[in-house]
Amino acid sequence: MLSVEVGRASCGVQLLSSRVADFSRTRVPDGIELKPQSTVAEQKDQILGKQISGTQEGLWSINNQNYLLPDLLQQSQISDSSVNPPKVPLTSQEPQNKPLRVNLLVGTENGLWLLDRSGQGRVYSLITRRRFQQMDVLEGLNVLITISGKKNKLRVYYLSWLRNKILRNDPEVEKRQGWVSVGDLEGCVHYKVVKYERIKFLVIALKNSVEVYAWAPKPYHKFMAFKSFTSLHHKPLSVDLTVENGQRLKVVYGSIVGFHAIDVDSGSVYDLYLPTHIQGTIRPHAIIILPNTSGMELLLTYEDEGIYIDIYGHFTKETVLQWGEMPASVAYLQSNQVMGWGEKAIELRSVETGNLEGVFMHKKAQKLKFLCERNDKLSVSPAEPPPLTVVAVERYLAEAPPPPAAAPQYCYDVTLADGACHLRCYLPPRLNGLVQRAQLRPGARLRLRRCSYLYDEKRLRYGFLCLEELEPAGGGGGTDAPSTPRRHRPPPLRGEKKHYLPLWNNEDPYGDMWVADKPQAQVDVDVSKLTSLGQLEMTWRSRVHFHPLLVRVLHKSRLRYYGKPEKKTDMPYQAYFEVADGSGMMSMVLWNSLCPEWYNSIKVGTVLLLEHYAIKTSYPFKTQPTPGDSQMKRFPTIEISLNVRDPPTKISIIPEEMVKPEWGLPEVKYRFITRSELDDLPNNHSCDIIGLVTFVGRAERARKKEHGEDFWLYRWAHAIDGTSDQPFILELFATSQPDVFEHIHPMTYLVCTQMRVVRDVTENPSSTVYLTTSNESQIFITGWHKGQPYTKDTKVKNFIQWTKTQREADQMKKTVIGGYYPFPRPPNNFLKYCKKNKVESVLKAIGEMGKEIQDLHYREHKRIAVQGIISAIRYISCTSAAGEASGVELIQKDTSQSLESSATSKEDSVHKGKNTNLQNKEVKSVLGPHCPPGEHQAVLSKKSSVKRKIPRRLNTDAQHLDEFRHEDFVQDKNGQAVSDSLQYSTDLEGMSDIPETADTGRIRDSWQSDLWAQVKDKLMNYLHHSTIFPESIPRKFDYVHKDLLMQQYNLHAAVHQPKETGTDKNINEFKSASGLGYYEVTVLGINHDVAIDVAFLPLFCPEDPHLFQLEDIQNDTLLSCMSCISSCQQKATSNERLCDMFPLSNEIVKAAMDLDGKHVVCILDICHLGDDKVEVFLSKIYKTVEPGVEPVESGAI
Repeated sequence: MLSVEVGRASCGVQLLSSRVADFSRTRVPDGIELKPQSTVAEQKDQILGKQISGTQEGLWSINNQNYLLPDLLQQSQISDSSVNPPKVPLTSQEPQNKPLRVNLLVGTENGLWLLDRSGQGRVYSLITRRRFQQMDVLEGLNVLITISGKKNKLRVYYLSWLRNKILRNDPEVEKRQGWVSVGDLEGCVHYKVVKYERIKFLVIALKNSVEVYAWAPKPYHKFMAFKSFTSLHHKPLSVDLTVENGQRLKVVYGSIVGFHAIDVDSGSVYDLYLPTHIQGTIRPHAIIILPNTSGMELLLTYEDEGIYIDIYGHFTKETVLQWGEMPASVAYLQSNQVMGWGEKAIELRSVETGNLEGVFMHKKAQKLKFLCERNDKLSVSPAEPPPLTVVAVERYLAEAPPPPAAAPQYCYDVTLADGACHLRCYLPPRLNGLVQRAQLRPGARLRLRRCSYLYDEKRLRYGFLCLEELEPAGGGGGTDAPSTPRRHRPPPLRGEKKHYLPLWNNEDPYGDMWVADKPQAQVDVDVSKLTSLGQLEMTWRSRVHFHPLLVRVLHKSRLRYYGKPEKKTDMPYQAYFEVADGSGMMSMVLWNSLCPEWYNSIKVGTVLLLEHYAIKTSYPFKTQPTPGDSQMKRFPTIEISLNVRDPPTKISIIPEEMVKPEWGLPEVKYRFITRSELDDLPNNHSCDIIGLVTFVGRAERARKKEHGEDFWLYRWAHAIDGTSDQPFILELFATSQPDVFEHIHPMTYLVCTQMRVVRDVTENPSSTVYLTTSNESQIFITGWHKGQPYTKDTKVKNFIQWTKTQREADQMKKTVIGGYYPFPRPPNNFLKYCKKNKVESVLKAIGEMGKEIQDLHYREHKRIAVQGIISAIRYISCTSAAGEASGVELIQKDTSQSLESSATSKEDSVHKGKNTNLQNKEVKSVLGPHCPPGEHQAVLSKKSSVKRKIPRRLNTDAQHLDEFRHEDFVQDKNGQAVSDSLQYSTDLEGMSDIPETADTGRIRDSWQSDLWAQVKDKLMNYLHHSTIFPESIPRKFDYVHKDLLMQQYNLHAAVHQPKETGTDKNINEFKSASGLGYYEVTVLGINHDVAIDVAFLPLFCPEDPHLFQLEDIQNDTLLSCMSCISSCQQKATSNERLCDMFPLSNEIVKAAMDLDGKHVVCILDICHLGDDKVEVFLSKIYKTVEPGVEPVESGAI
């Protein structure tokens, strides 16, 4: 049996079997006021509910007593030496050690507990070995009243005594007896606390009697007997008290035969209503004293019906409230409605008429129990919640709260499916962290422990389900979840927003409101009625209405979302275009609801006929693209404004075949460069590139503003074009092309326009240069090139000619996808690292790392600098790493990305076939040998090893590279096709020698300083963040499983995407591209009181030595040694030579000893990978004494 106490009294007791405690929110000021319109719970503050799974024997039961215990512990702190908390459900993290303002009292079969709601759900034992059935907190009296014990006695506990059992700070209180019994009452069934004027009455139902007690204030300070009604003919099961016309007290109680009343003054007992039409016993549900009736009229509910009578038993209405099915419990709501909770449906009916006003069906029978109503929220708990699949998690802009309250900027709706139907539910803001850390994601399985029904006060008869308490369920994403979202999705559940946003950024279009392609217009263009951009620039101030414009789009920006909670714009979007005619180029702005209608259809090169537009002064701070034609005139002072009103713009797309040369529209020109030309270009130079992708990093996010909720979405990529042995290094931010951005993979042809050169002119001239996207960048991959204007460019044609000379097998060896990518490397000097920030704000204390990690969002990447002392280094082979990673995979097994892992190593074979080049029509794919980390050994055993021949077969199935077959580049003037297809082939040897060792034991080596040996057992805080996760390791690309690999390294989709059918590969089964192991580095705080373990992952790919820029860390002796040793080991292993050096070579130990005891600054790369997985990598080590640097306080930076 379980009771839950959250502050003040509630009405009615109903028991519900459950394995967990369900908490909800209800408030009645010390009970129900015996005044008109005050017969139900008065509601107030919202309290969070938490699941508690105790270790006590037997199952817990729960009734609908859920209350707020206010300021029980005042502002005191709870020490860490208290009771260990039981397992808590999936819930959002909250800061620890905050003042305790809201707490939960939990009554169980075996005792009374306090749940500290200000921390992480820590539970404190207050009373043991006592069963609690019902309880209420009476705030004004500072007491807790309970039905408890084996004999169901009525006992009152003093809150000051319970408080002292936790704090132990008042010896005088500890000496006193903390409770007092109410009379000698035993066998209590139910009680009700009722306030009449200034008197608090306690009405108690016993086995065959009803007792009425009244609270006696000081000096007695206890409940004293007032009235007693014994020898009742029918055993009372529930009890209540009403006041007839504010004068006469009457007790109303229900029994197995009906409902009865007792006149308190005279003691007379009479029957109110006996349902004689029902054979046998009945089950009374609720006694509802109707509002605005002076306590005279009642609604009595029992079995599957309810009747309206007055206090004398006369029917007041001929209406009979009839439930559709037998309810488990009935509850009255302040909205003047009554709810019945059945196994198949929840019915909402009008109290006045009994008419059905709402019903919530569930296909599977469920035992639900009403918990309470608070404010406009109604709570319910399923007794045995079934597993559900998360179908979709969708984000939208929140409503602005009234000042001065602060609220999250975004809200989330979650769609759940049980195999038969799906339902959208609202996620309360306190649980937003579950989405932000990807714990609640599409495809996940969970159990709904508690939900509530939330009314929208601004809409008539509108409400929705609110998720209150969730628990992870075993198993991966179920097949019962719909694979595609519903078309024409309705607007968000809460507020007045009309659309959803993409889940992880604001720049991408999301939802079916974004039109894919508008039909092209078949219009006759009357050139005589047109105006030009040049004429507009001269005459716009003197005109109100403008002639039509005929322009070509030369540049297109990413979307800009400018929505704010306090703004009321329905579609707060904006997009810039640069358009041109024969007179010059001007900016064109697409506003608000025109963006979803036209943004995807207006492409670079599109010809537009614009009518009914506006001309406005140009925004002076917007970015400007670099035109391909440097001679083109620009009109920078004004811009064309397209909106749905003021005036309503008319847009027509002219098909390219209808464009006439006499219109004088300029062609789209580009500024393509080759990789060999890049090194000579200055910083911020604008250019376009084309290349064959050899590496694609995982999608990551960077926060736009500190502590904000908006993020940039980006990923890194490498592309080659044959003009240099160095690749293009590309920083690709989302360009409002999600279908392209999410499908970038190795072996695709990538075109990026309007890229900007990034080089640090103050750094070493040999430092690596890279390209980053600008606001006007566009990216295209294989499958998107057809019809693009750049296909006519000379350098694009040259690139296509180069691809004809290449073999697929040679390029496939170089391809890598995903993993940790430490670029750009920190500068060589810490002062340069800090040049844009003060040292005090850049440096973080090691003790603050916990909070930094806790505040990370999913795939958020951060770079942090900490001071410390390198104190220990440990080499961990990939055998060990695989073991640790596999443990992590178990956490992810219920996601759509996770696949069943194999317990044994698999030997993947490849098919044998002849060599072909890139232009052969017989497309062939390569399946390289997949070598999971667990199959590597850092050092081979001294025991004998043998070699065996493993046949390799070449897969001739051409379907995997189908997308290259249909890629059409336009023909040149001579009619010669630039490219008819992009096809690939393979070239592999038929046999390969693989060493097989007899002993595959794990090899490790380590070093630690003398200082570490002295202080490691005396640390106040020791953080362990050296785990390498499967998502951290770059993998060799496998084209056959490209969809699985892209899904793994993209962000979780907003809508559930079922995994590939027939795919049973685990991410660990794909060969690592990063080496044989990694290093665990221990950094000791400079005050010797805290330490942190971080990882250093040596990245080296022998097939592509330019993939990871090792030269960028050559001035960092320790990290350089660890990288070089690891690369040498990998080369030795790849060449099948025995590795005769230990992981920690003499060079590494010497470099570590040179730093022994010295203060250094460590640059750490941290990234949240979802769930509780956070990677922390060591990226750079700076000595705090560098040549030519002035001292700072006690040291120098």
